[in-house]
Amino acid sequence: MKTQKVLFSFLFLLLSISFAKAQTAEDIYQKYADAIGGKSAWDAVTSIKATGYATMGGMDFAFTQTSKRINKVLLEIIIQGMTMKQVYDGTTAWMLNPFTGGKKPEIVGEDMARQFRNMAKIGGELLNYVEYGSTIELLGKEDFDGTPVYKLKLVTSDGTEIIYFIDAEKYIDLKSISKTMMSGKEIESTTLYSNYKDVNGLKIPFTMDVKTKGGQTMGEGQIIRMDKTELNVEVDDAIFVMPSE
Repeated sequence: MKTQKVLFSFLFLLLSISFAKAQTAEDIYQKYADAIGGKSAWDAVTSIKATGYATMGGMDFAFTQTSKRINKVLLEIIIQGMTMKQVYDGTTAWMLNPFTGGKKPEIVGEDMARQFRNMAKIGGELLNYVEYGSTIELLGKEDFDGTPVYKLKLVTSDGTEIIYFIDAEKYIDLKSISKTMMSGKEIESTTLYSNYKDVNGLKIPFTMDVKTKGGQTMGEGQIIRMDKTELNVEVDDAIFVMPSE
C-alpha cells in the first residue's frame, strides 16, 4: 500500500512537470494569437479606422483613430468643436493641441513619441512582439475576478514592461498592466478589455477601461468605447504628414 502511494505521488509529480513544461510563454502566445483571429490574418490588415467616445472626468469626447501599415497612426480627439491630433508618420511623432493654446503642430519628445509609436502597431504589442524585438515570459497562472488567467510579461526593446492577463479558456486578453518611464517618473497604466466583437474574423475589444498612476495623463481614469471599427479602408498618407505651417 505504501509503495502504491509513493508510485502515485511520483506519477503525479511527473504529470505536473510535463504540464508545466507544456505551458510555455510561446504556447500561450500562439493560443492568444489564434483566439483573436490568427497572426497571418492580422498581418493582412493594411489599415484600421476606429471611431467612438471616451469618458473622462464625467465628460464624453469623440475620437477617431486611423492606423496604417507600416507604423502610421492619427488619433483625433474632438472636444467642444476643437480637434487635438496625435500623429506618428512612421518616422516623426508630432501633435497639434489647441487645448493648450497651440496653433501650430509640434514635434513631441521621446517619451510621448514612444506612446504614439505603440499606437501605430496594428494588432498591438503582444501580437507583434517578435517583429519589434520584444521578449515574453510566462509568470504563471492565477485567478482574475473569478476567471483563471495566464500572466505573460512582455519587455519591449526600449525597456517598457507589460503584463498581460490571458483568459486560460478563451485565450483573449482581459487586462494589461504597463510600466514605462516618462519625464524621469515611472508611469503605471492598467487597462481592462471587454465587449469583444468579431470584425471580419478578428476579435477586437470595443471597451477599454484605463487607469494611470504616477502622472497626469490623458489616460487617467478614462473609459474608451468604440462604436465602429473598419478594416482595410483607403487611407491617404497625407493625413500623417506634419503641416509646414
